[in-house]
Amino acid sequence: MRAGQQTDLQARVTIRSSSAALVSGGQGCCEICLYNKDHENLVACSSCSFCAHVYCLDPMLLNVPLRWHCPTCRDSRPTAARRVIASVHPSPFLVRDGGSSKNLRDIPGRTLPRGDGQSCQRVSSPDSGTRTKMKQAGEAKTLRGKLSSRSKRAVSVSRRKTSTRRRKKPKRQAEPVSSSSFGASEQHEALIDEEEEKMIKQAILNSLASQKKVSSSVLPLAPTFHPTLEEFKDPVSYLAKLHDVGVQYGALKIVPPKSWKPTFNIDPSNYRFSTRMQAVHELQQGRGFPGGGDYTLEEYQEMADKFVENYARFIREMKTLEEIEDQYWKIVNGRSGDVIVEYGNDIDSSLAGSGFSPAEKSKWNLEKIARLSNSPLSCLPDDIKGVTVPWVYCGMQFSTFCWHCEDHHLPSINYLHRGAPKIWYCVPSDQAEKLEEVMKRNLVRLFQDEPDLMHKLCTTLDPGILVANGIKVHKIIQSEGSFVVTFPRGYHSGFNTGFNVAEAVNFGYDAWFKFGNTCCNQYKLMKRPSVFSHPQLVLEWSRKRLPDIPDTVAKELCTLVDNFKRLRDRLIGLGIEREEKFYRFVPDRHQCAVCQHHCYLSCVRCRCSPRRHYCMLHFDKCEACPPQSKRLSESADFREFIEMWARATSVRG
Repeated sequence: MRAGQQTDLQARVTIRSSSAALVSGGQGCCEICLYNKDHENLVACSSCSFCAHVYCLDPMLLNVPLRWHCPTCRDSRPTAARRVIASVHPSPFLVRDGGSSKNLRDIPGRTLPRGDGQSCQRVSSPDSGTRTKMKQAGEAKTLRGKLSSRSKRAVSVSRRKTSTRRRKKPKRQAEPVSSSSFGASEQHEALIDEEEEKMIKQAILNSLASQKKVSSSVLPLAPTFHPTLEEFKDPVSYLAKLHDVGVQYGALKIVPPKSWKPTFNIDPSNYRFSTRMQAVHELQQGRGFPGGGDYTLEEYQEMADKFVENYARFIREMKTLEEIEDQYWKIVNGRSGDVIVEYGNDIDSSLAGSGFSPAEKSKWNLEKIARLSNSPLSCLPDDIKGVTVPWVYCGMQFSTFCWHCEDHHLPSINYLHRGAPKIWYCVPSDQAEKLEEVMKRNLVRLFQDEPDLMHKLCTTLDPGILVANGIKVHKIIQSEGSFVVTFPRGYHSGFNTGFNVAEAVNFGYDAWFKFGNTCCNQYKLMKRPSVFSHPQLVLEWSRKRLPDIPDTVAKELCTLVDNFKRLRDRLIGLGIEREEKFYRFVPDRHQCAVCQHHCYLSCVRCRCSPRRHYCMLHFDKCEACPPQSKRLSESADFREFIEMWARATSVRG
């Protein structure tokens, strides 16, 4: 360790006496290799007297934080405390290199930023004498393991020799096995064996597919469109015309005219937000993202740029987007060590502020696009964060948005205000179910535990595996000042190649409605609450478009009414009576107690629990009451809905 660095470290340790410090002055003995030497590379636990060489720890401690805890103290601490420790070690830096340690030998001692924006001392590279001690320590550890295993075998042999010989029991004659001869335990074991056999077969298929997978760097690019000034005047109409092309790719890139340059309305020194920690090497394990730190945009950019600098200096220098993409998927696939980054995602623009200026009159201002007069979302009664109110995204290198579709399978639009490019991967809308099947086959255990994993936005999969399973995957490189538009039911994912600021929101057009109905049916099966009532939006949009109801909206009206009549006739046939009194729909109140679906047109109530509501599909889930004690209620908007349906039917002829 250099003298200047040692002085700096001692100064920081003096300020924070409870912090972990490198042991010096000839004090302490490594409790792993038992050497009472090389004190400059000893590290002490902040909670107990445990002391060890940094190169004796497994994995080797490359970054010595100001507060370090030994494995025993770390495991005994509360969950919240362990989360704090995790944010310091391994920090947003590679901790354990997937390759050999020779890549890290020539790294001089440096001060690195921690995950919380502070600093920690990097251990100086071991000299030749230290490397010899590391080798001796490893050999000693291996020798102790061999001796312990030998001693265990010796004890087991001596016990067999000293034990009294028992008379061997005569072997039972094998009996023919039949299905009726299996007990409960045998049947359970047989089921387990059958399940394991299926998983082994699937693992073999997944392995074969991964061997055939295509590199993500050679994926074809999705089309890029350059609207004229005239086309650029109305974003909803322009994007609706691209629908047929967009669903074939899942997403498209839009480059605005050169004359359109919106003002960036964020002050980096005052714009404050919270982040989430993303373990990039665990993105295929379906784990959620815990809370990270609080930053101003200026502080976050400084941390993100420092990460890129240190990653290039200590691990790998990446000069091109292809190299960054290749390294990213190596980390995700577990072939390049552990990396943790922080992502400022889902920042509420109504609270923190939007990147677009309120003075920006263009309809491509994402604060306005969802509520434009020709967007169906303009008929929603209330603003919905992330749907009609934009979210801001502050990213750093390797920060990720995992495979997902938008809420209600709505189209979305994303604008990159500032910074490094985003790399997107998109799948055609008609291959959404196939993608879900491939995800379930490759991540069997995760989907067994959480069937709705695809809705949690915390799991990704190498697009090369999707291509190997026959799925069309295209790539988009979104640069600063460009839009990416995702289309109904188009799965998409991606990551950031460096620090950037983006903003996204949903919108709608007539061709979306059939996708929205399909999504609501999926929500019912998954028992997931819908963001808004789909039938209510259909009615309000039809009312707004009178007398010219679009054909796609008229079809949606007919589908909803036909399903309603079929279910209503079934309930009446079972003896359920209709109430004459209508109710006023309240979204938070009128939800099915089983599937969480909005009961906009009708609901079923029981005498035993009048405040609980059921949809017409799950009316029988209240088993305490017979059908005769249940009542079918219709909403106050039901009659108008039927009248609108009649108009749409007459228009269609």
